[in-house]
Amino acid sequence: MTITSTKFLAGPFIIKVTGPLLRIVGDRNPSAVKIAIIKTLGLILSKGGPALRAFVPQFQTTFFKALSDPSRQVRVEAIKALALLMPLSTRLDPLIKELVSTSLGNGAVSSLDSAAGLVAVQTATLEALAIVIKHGGKKASLPASIPSALDAGKEMLFHEDEGIRAGAAKVIGAAIELLDPSVTNEVAAELLGSVKSTPEEKHGQACLCRYMLSSSAGASLTTNIVDNMTKIIKGLMTDENSHVSLLVQY
Repeated sequence: MTITSTKFLAGPFIIKVTGPLLRIVGDRNPSAVKIAIIKTLGLILSKGGPALRAFVPQFQTTFFKALSDPSRQVRVEAIKALALLMPLSTRLDPLIKELVSTSLGNGAVSSLDSAAGLVAVQTATLEALAIVIKHGGKKASLPASIPSALDAGKEMLFHEDEGIRAGAAKVIGAAIELLDPSVTNEVAAELLGSVKSTPEEKHGQACLCRYMLSSSAGASLTTNIVDNMTKIIKGLMTDENSHVSLLVQY
């Protein structure tokens, strides 16, 4: 599939390949097999384009379910595949709603029904939510979809788990690009109003600074907000926790 020219995969052939792969990916296959299938589905999306539009709901369901897989690599491949699916997806609101719910710990976690498993699924779901908003968020039609993702990011930014904090900051960075510039300043004022004290809070702020400033929405920050953010960053650069200091240096 990787080396096959796109012109030889067009039309009925790629459709015949796609259906069986979508049906078996959820079976009780070893992780290595699931990874291979999801990677192949990603290649199919890259090369099949509009011919696969009829399969979008199945792709979406398959990749969403894979975010709860026990294998971290399966979850990683599912996130990548969701990014490839976004050009074809048209109904983003239901997907965003599911991702928001699961990222907050309200979704099913299948075989990862434990504290550590829940954290793993929440982390993967936040990463996926950021990807979906970045690559397809403009297609969301319901007024509450992007704000609900932003609220989820804000709620999880100071979570005790490092991966969740980073994922939450990515969601915030992606969401503010699609919202009014005033929202960007409101978020910065709320979450960066003062230097936090705990390592988790400092790391959350460091993540937020990084992804907010790397977002195109960062250009809309007011002078006062930027000055305050600069002070916070300078303080975090000398923090004893390397996870914090390195984040704001690069």
